[in-house]
Parts: sequence; structure tokens; C-alpha cells
Amino acid sequence: MSKHKKITRRNHKQTNRKRISHKRTNRKRISHKRTNRKPIAHYKQLTIKGGSPVEQLRIEELSSKLKNPMENLGKMLSVVCKDPDNCLALGAYIPMMKRFFNDFRDLSLVDIKSLNRLGSPSSNGFVFEIPFKKNEYTSYTVLKSAAKPEADNLFYEYYVGKTFINKYLQQFPVFVETYDCYRYNSLSLASTFKQIAEKKIKISNTGITDLNTVITRIDHGDLTSVSEMKRMFEDSCSEPVTICILIQHFNNLTPFKNIFDETSPNYKTNRMDGPYLFYQLYFALSVIGDKYTHYDLHAENVNVYKPYSGQKYILMRYHSNGKVHEFPSEYIVKIIDYGRNYINNETISTNEIVYDIICNTPKCKPDCGDKVGYETIQGDYIDFHNINPVVPNASHDLRVFANLNDIMWKGRIYKDLYYEEEYGTPEDLTGDADHIRSIHDLRAALEKTAFPNYNNDMKKKYEGWEQAAIMDVYDDGRDYEFKVI
Repeated sequence: MSKHKKITRRNHKQTNRKRISHKRTNRKRISHKRTNRKPIAHYKQLTIKGGSPVEQLRIEELSSKLKNPMENLGKMLSVVCKDPDNCLALGAYIPMMKRFFNDFRDLSLVDIKSLNRLGSPSSNGFVFEIPFKKNEYTSYTVLKSAAKPEADNLFYEYYVGKTFINKYLQQFPVFVETYDCYRYNSLSLASTFKQIAEKKIKISNTGITDLNTVITRIDHGDLTSVSEMKRMFEDSCSEPVTICILIQHFNNLTPFKNIFDETSPNYKTNRMDGPYLFYQLYFALSVIGDKYTHYDLHAENVNVYKPYSGQKYILMRYHSNGKVHEFPSEYIVKIIDYGRNYINNETISTNEIVYDIICNTPKCKPDCGDKVGYETIQGDYIDFHNINPVVPNASHDLRVFANLNDIMWKGRIYKDLYYEEEYGTPEDLTGDADHIRSIHDLRAALEKTAFPNYNNDMKKKYEGWEQAAIMDVYDDGRDYEFKVI
């Protein structure tokens, strides 16, 4: 290890408490010029931007039912939204779903007896599936909690979701929605729910029958207001272990780690889908790459969602500069876990949040919130896998592809790929479609080689399958469109 590498994290941060410049040069960009688009004519169906289509007759029927009592809305949703995941994932019924469940804010609707832990608790936190039930209709959400005060501060993840990710939900289907931020009503209740997650106690033995007695929603004003941001980030440094966030949930998400597991029964056919699943991911990341880096994009934070059961697929069509890249897919890719992301939401960047707000907030001192969940987003590219969320890094989010590419694709898609270590890499903008160094290079490589090289594989897999829908995704700022066949 070089002398430079021996610098400790603490010493490094103490000598670098200043805003980091991240000017970029010599970068090849993909043009995202806007074009005037003529409306597509349809006879029996209406395409809803950012969501799924319904026939005109059905629209009229739904509109009339919305004028009736709330129980009619519940009956209607139970018919047209038999799968709540699809209705929330594909858009058209989202306003009705939220209206029916009061924006998922009425916690008295939560079926507390059916609360279910998802995955295993980690040193960072734990997650519960939260079912909202009304008039025999159920929709699911996720409640994410911190395991300890030093764990990643969940208010920052909420802020990223609410002010940045949610703005792109209608443009790119790869993201999940952030709903609200809550606090446990006491440290004791936060500890109780942690013990439930660890399966040390059962919720039925706690006497808890109403989630309202456990958590309370945090009220806040406009999070683009500097004064409100300062107030909320200061508040987040007080008892951070009591902060939890409610987010969108999909019941059958499968991590990339599982679908590309060689022991998986569908491994061979999933390999055929592989380049196109990565294209769904890196198309979106490339478009917003100047203002977003995930920084924790491993194979369990990238998932696939299967909207239709059985042998049905969506024809995915990606539009860029007059070209259309299309392929069949039974899956839609979903990115989760936004707690270590770099963002620039046009009001403020992570750099400014850390150094202008958190570091100057008395409740977050000492060391800019190190002990209350803000250590990781301060960044330490020397000692912590080049995870440095105060600046963007167009190479770091290659992680999931770099970790999986040794079992497929090399030679057919690209010549070589550079990624410094398992968990991260410094930014490198010198690559191209053959020599992958950034998310932009990977997108270019997939567009150049995957579509011609994998056509036969895709035809082989999807031969005899039924096309259920068409999804059109754009890189010029337009909402995506989803059309049921």
C-alpha cells in the first residue's frame, strides 16, 4: 500500500472539510435534444403517459364511479387492480389508489397483524412490509428503519427520494416512489420494532394494535426552501434511530443476485435477458448521470419486477436521437435504496447539503454528523471504496455490471472493462463502447453490440410467448408511455 493510501479516514476528513470541485472535461455526451412529437393515434385505447392504458369506455366508467361513495372506488379497484403492484408500477390508477388509501397516510388502515419482515436485518437497518387494507382491498408499502444512531440517516434517503427520484418516476420505470417520513413515537418503540425484526419477540405479544401508536408522520414545508431544508436536516440529527420512511413496494421483486445465480432454475433464460435488463438500468442512469450517482449499486439493490404471470412479455422500446432500440422483456428493472446517492436536484446538491447545511448545524456537530448517520455521504474516496457522494461519479455505478460480467457477455458486448475493486472505482471518462470505463460507455456498448448480437437469443426465449404491452421510454424528458395490447 502506498503512503497516500495510509491516510486515515479521520485525518483525511479533518483536512478536507471544504466543498469539493467536480468540474468535468473531455466528456463525450449523448445528445438529448428535444423534438416535437406528433400524437399517436389509437382507436380503442388511450395511452396514459407514465402509466398503463385503458379503453375509453372504461375511463368513462371509472370517472362515473369516482362520483359515488368510497366503497364503490374500492370495488372498482378490486376489479381493475387485482394486482396492486401493477397499478402502482404502471401508472394509470395511481391517483385512484392513493385517493382510496388517503395517500397511504391513514395508518388506521394498516393491518398490523399482517405486518411482515422483509429480508434479514442488517447492521444498517431493517424493513417491514406494511399492508394497507380497506373494504377488503389491500395494497402494500414498505417501512424502512435504522438499526442504530450511526446507521445511514434515513431523512437523507427520504430527501433524495422526495425531491429527486420522485420527479423521474414518470420518465423512467426503474425507480420506486418515496411516500413519507416518520418517527417512532419513542426510542423504546423503535427498539421494540427492531426486536420484532430480529424475531426476538412477536408483534402479537406487544399489545400493539394500531400503527398510529407506534409512528407519527413528520410534517414539513417545501423541501426546496433553504430555510426548511436547514430546519429538517437539523432535526434529523436528533435521535436519528427513530426516523423511518414509507416507500413503494412490489411483492415479487427479485434481485439481480438471484436471477443471475448459476443455481437458479431460470439461469439460462435469464442470461439471454441479461444485456437488455442492464440496458433498462443504464439507459436511465446515463441520461441523469451528471446529476445522480447511486453509489451502492450492488446486485441486491437492482431488482426485476415481473408484471405479468406466465409467458407474457412487454415490448420495450427506447428512443434516442431518432433511433429506437427495442426488445421483448418479461421483467421491468427496479433500483432501490437511495441512502448513499449523490444528487443535484437543481436547488441544491449533496455537496451543499453536507458542507453548507449539516456541517454548520449545531445538532449535527461534531464532525458534520458522523455519529448521527451522515458519515458515509460525506465521502472518503481514499479509504472507502471511492464512495464519495458529495460529487458525481459516472464510473462507480458500473458496480453491478462489473460484479456479474465475469459469467457472461465479455467478448460479445465489449473488449474490456475497468473497475478498480469489488465495491467501487474512481471516475474515468476516457473509455468508449469497446473499453468500458463509465455508465455512458456501457450504454453505448449495449446499443452498438447487444441488439444485433443477442437477437437470436431473444427470439429463442420468447418464441410462442404472448405480447401483453408496449412500453416507450425516451431520453429527451418525455414521460414514458405504456400501452396494453
